Amino acid sequence: MNKWGTCLFFAVALSAGAALAAPPAAQYSADDIIKQFGTNADKPAADSTAAPQSGQAGQPGATGCAALGMVAGDDGICEPAKKERGFRLPTKTNPGGAGRAEASAPARPAPTRVSVPAGPRPPVKRDLLITFKLGSAVLTDQAQANAKEFATALNSPSLASVKFEINGYTDSTGTTARNLTLSQERADAVKAFLLTQGVDGTRILAKGYGATDFAVSNPASPANRRVEARRAD
Repeated sequence: MNKWGTCLFFAVALSAGAALAAPPAAQYSADDIIKQFGTNADKPAADSTAAPQSGQAGQPGATGCAALGMVAGDDGICEPAKKERGFRLPTKTNPGGAGRAEASAPARPAPTRVSVPAGPRPPVKRDLLITFKLGSAVLTDQAQANAKEFATALNSPSLASVKFEINGYTDSTGTTARNLTLSQERADAVKAFLLTQGVDGTRILAKGYGATDFAVSNPASPANRRVEARRAD
């Protein structure tokens, strides 16, 4: 092989090595996190007697009064939606006023109150897709890429004042004590990584729950080895 061939070989090898060393892309974006947690969706309704509505009656997503084809009054009671009033032309016995048609309103059904279940709604949670090196609390390269996007979202104006819980879980293999310890170590490791990305540690509460609250029905499934985030306010 001549010197040019040797140089070309090393150039290709270096390029291939650089490609292999490139960090993995995150599996979600900071915008995804902001859209999921930047609302009050995980907070209980302020008034359990209110009659919220959204969408059109008979269409997917319609709730509250809208699901009944009605509208909510100021007192939270559902009332019939406004419809075109019926008119009848003036007659000899009832000419109306200055030739105008006389309006007659249709009969209104009795008001219906929609009851909204009381109590807090289930919190919004997200699997952060954080993986660890086998049997440890060391984040993989993929986990670090994902955690960086989560940190970017937490540092955004939309979530800058929001507190979060970082919850660690394991599958059912291993002893109860070891699983609880490992899940706490992994939750702590995620919190520590977020701090390196500029997230205020007072906003993050790390908790390990061991082999509990399984994500899938098989307790031994690897899918149960996860770290979840949820709003803590």
